[in-house]
Amino acid sequence: RRRFLSKPLEDLFYFCDSAQEVSAYVKQVSGNGKNNNNDIDIRRTLKELYRSLVSLEKIGSPAISILGSHAITKDSLDYQNARLIAREASRLGISVLYRGHRGISEAVWKGYQEGKKLSEGSLARAISLWVKDYRDYAPTGDIQLGFTYPFEPKIASIRHSKAFIFMPGGLGTLDLLFEVLCLMQTQKINRAPVILVNKDFWQPLDSWLTHVAQPAGVISGADLKRYQVVNTAREATEIIEEELTN
Repeated sequence: RRRFLSKPLEDLFYFCDSAQEVSAYVKQVSGNGKNNNNDIDIRRTLKELYRSLVSLEKIGSPAISILGSHAITKDSLDYQNARLIAREASRLGISVLYRGHRGISEAVWKGYQEGKKLSEGSLARAISLWVKDYRDYAPTGDIQLGFTYPFEPKIASIRHSKAFIFMPGGLGTLDLLFEVLCLMQTQKINRAPVILVNKDFWQPLDSWLTHVAQPAGVISGADLKRYQVVNTAREATEIIEEELTN
């Protein structure tokens, strides 16, 4: 309903209740003869990831990722919350990573600049992770890192963030959210604050995980404690300040 998805749900999911339905659908879609990874240039990917590693190791301050939809408008509360969170992080000397240049990412860039003005000598930096030739990107940020494939900025975000702030968003936002939670669950990365901002948006997902996924035995009660759902920028920044500056 918020138009965070560019395609209708029926083009993204196929719901079925039997093995026969699954088999019929697989036969229907498996005749295109294309593999998803045929066009991935491994050498280019390694070069871009190495460049991001070298660039981000020089930041000199802890960093957080702030993510959400490019469709968020300037007059929305989500936009203002993202701006306020980035401003406070910047004021505290915490760098911000974001993806894109519109919506939530635009709010992050604006808030970061406001915070820098309030904290002389701050080591905070704004790092823009973007996919080349994607939605006519207009570069912002102190450090601008372009990637060829969408999975690359995800790796950079996870590698260099000490906390993750998720504003309302679509499949890209959900992709990184569950990637982070899964990596923490499997102890592939250290535990870090995962903060979901806007209870109205995130509560249905939290409810599904609590009342459907957990009773089904596919996640545990410990998994539900890996994230926090808050409603205001102040709540989010208090968690960040407590976790990253103490």
